[in-house]
Amino acid sequence: MPVNLAKESAANAAVDEQIHNNIHIIGVGSGSTIVPAVKRIAEIVHKNNLDLICVPTSLQARELILSNGLKLGSLAEYQELDLAIDGADEVDEQFNCIK
Repeated sequence: MPVNLAKESAANAAVDEQIHNNIHIIGVGSGSTIVPAVKRIAEIVHKNNLDLICVPTSLQARELILSNGLKLGSLAEYQELDLAIDGADEVDEQFNCIK
């Protein structure tokens, strides 16, 4: 499987498992895997009419949030997140992660 499809598949699986009615404020990281993750978040939010606020960690994340029609928040407004989504540079067999 090509790397870009593997990243998209991993992002979709993570979002599908984690985004639901009990999640209201999420942190959105940056990197190549975040692009399909934010797209999938937007699909779920719009399909299910969820009230979700996204707090970006970077300008890239901010632009992705806005371009996908998601609600933008800031750490100044929301100091506690229900969930944070970010990519990883490397993960080993024991799920140890390098960011």
